[in-house]
Amino acid sequence: MFVARRLQGMGTLRDLQFALQLKIEELRQRDTLIDELELELDTKDELIRRLQEELDRYRATVSLPGPSAASTGTEHSDFSCRI
Repeated sequence: MFVARRLQGMGTLRDLQFALQLKIEELRQRDTLIDELELELDTKDELIRRLQEELDRYRATVSLPGPSAASTGTEHSDFSCRI
């Protein structure tokens, strides 16, 4: 008897089942969105990793000259500056 009154105050059992189905569908949609966003995040993380590797390679090719070039003072001998 108490359960019947309680259900009447909240709606019929059919109404509650329908509301539950709507919430379940909403959760499925959110899960789908989360999956899509996680995939996008993974893709962007991979792009960042590749760009970081490329930047590291670039920095390695234009890094400061080694001790032999610094001691001879010839690291920029091909460049001239005229004013």
